[in-house]
Amino acid sequence: MPQEKLVKLSNDRQIVFIGDTHGDISASQLVARDFPPEKNVLVFLGDYVDRGEYSRENLEYLLDLRKKYPGRVILLMGNHETFPVMELSPADFWVSLSSEELKHYAEIVVNLPLAVSVGNILALHGGLPEIDSIEDINSVRIDANDRNFNDIMWGDFVNEEHDGFIFRPRFGKKRFLNVMGKLNKKILVRAHDPHAETFMYEGRSVTLMTSRYYACARKVAVLKRGHVPETGMDLKIIDLDRR
Repeated sequence: MPQEKLVKLSNDRQIVFIGDTHGDISASQLVARDFPPEKNVLVFLGDYVDRGEYSRENLEYLLDLRKKYPGRVILLMGNHETFPVMELSPADFWVSLSSEELKHYAEIVVNLPLAVSVGNILALHGGLPEIDSIEDINSVRIDANDRNFNDIMWGDFVNEEHDGFIFRPRFGKKRFLNVMGKLNKKILVRAHDPHAETFMYEGRSVTLMTSRYYACARKVAVLKRGHVPETGMDLKIIDLDRR
């Protein structure tokens, strides 16, 4: 049964945001060990497969974790979960599957939610869709021809003013502030771009990577129970390898 594309959370438990894991099952296991779902809500921001050598194991581990802790483990869709509806590269996990396996995993990933809303925070995989209300996320079509779907999956934010496509959609501060204002959100927590600074736009955009297959620290962001942050810099950023 399809899930809602927008997941709304209350901040009555500590919430942990996790970036791309890309076949790095050790990262997923570290998160579950250090932030047990019994006491936390874990929000994985997509990209569970490809690049890493344990894509299948990582995805299965996270699906099992979600099944064991419904409502405590949220798996969002990332651009590497869009293979069933659009071409992407690298896609080493997807092209390794038999037709039966491809159908099985496709039915799972196309029903993953697209975003999480909690207080003044919006969390998703890539960029902001051009919508007027947070509820409009539920109207985004899981389709390669839907511009908003492409923005969420592939969008990046850059420091210079930019509005358009260069391989994938890239946008500047002006568009970021405009859409965030419409959505009445102060902070965007995202993943997708290993080259982005952790904090952009006076800390209002937070980018996380949580895979050892990128040359960067495996970081997560923690929203403490009941805390109302004004910027992403009010979240606790934790390096999994230095705990």
